[in-house]
Amino acid sequence: MVSPLEVRVREPKVCGSCQTHDCLHGNARQRGCELYLFQPKKAGNFDCTFCLDCVHACPSDNVGILATLPGRAFGRLARLDVAALVLLLVFGAFVNASAMTVPVIQWMNEWQARLGFASRAPMVAAFYFVGLLIPLVLVCVLSRPRWRDPGITFALTLVPLGFSMWIAHFWFHYLTAWSAIVPAAGRVLNRSFQFTSPGMQAPAWWPPAEILLLDAGLLWTLYLGWQLAHRTERALNFFIPWATVAVLLFGAGLWILFQPMQMRGMLMS
Repeated sequence: MVSPLEVRVREPKVCGSCQTHDCLHGNARQRGCELYLFQPKKAGNFDCTFCLDCVHACPSDNVGILATLPGRAFGRLARLDVAALVLLLVFGAFVNASAMTVPVIQWMNEWQARLGFASRAPMVAAFYFVGLLIPLVLVCVLSRPRWRDPGITFALTLVPLGFSMWIAHFWFHYLTAWSAIVPAAGRVLNRSFQFTSPGMQAPAWWPPAEILLLDAGLLWTLYLGWQLAHRTERALNFFIPWATVAVLLFGAGLWILFQPMQMRGMLMS
């Protein structure tokens, strides 16, 4: 969805005068698209496998791998399955990161002790289930005719916020564990390297950078939502609920970033 390249037509006018549509149906020398994607109507790369059958089948050489603006097709992917996937991944970014913070781990341990479980696995499963139940509720709301078309598109505007949270979380692990590549390489090569971990402290500039990343994700999400709202008859009626969801996620993200992380699987110096 954010690729800078896309399989698409070069000149739509050429497709308008085409009578055979070989890119879709194929011809004697080349099969057409097995996914039945009609190139002039295709939106982005979401359903495309880059097999290039349509490129080779086009008799006018009017289909190719062309540069495109990343995210350009977001507005055209107003589909419930796409919205459901986006909501799952966006909320998953915050649920996944929060499950690694010390307060949440302590809360899980307390409930494990209260319920007498031998393992923390049931508590982890319950935490993820409850956290990801919210996207399911939102998908059910989007299934209603009144909210379906604009609501599905509004759900896609949460992508920048979710993406910024994934980056902020994973880069923390990268910056604190990059040196693990040394023993990992030794394990692959079946050799033992002399290795001393430099520690697990993130650089001093990283916490502010995490907040800036989350700020940028929120602003981009609100900007996309506001631009989209102006295309509807009741702009504020659709913008305010989704802006509220974005701000709540942003607040949760800030809380997560200020919490100590429970480090697992790390080499201690």
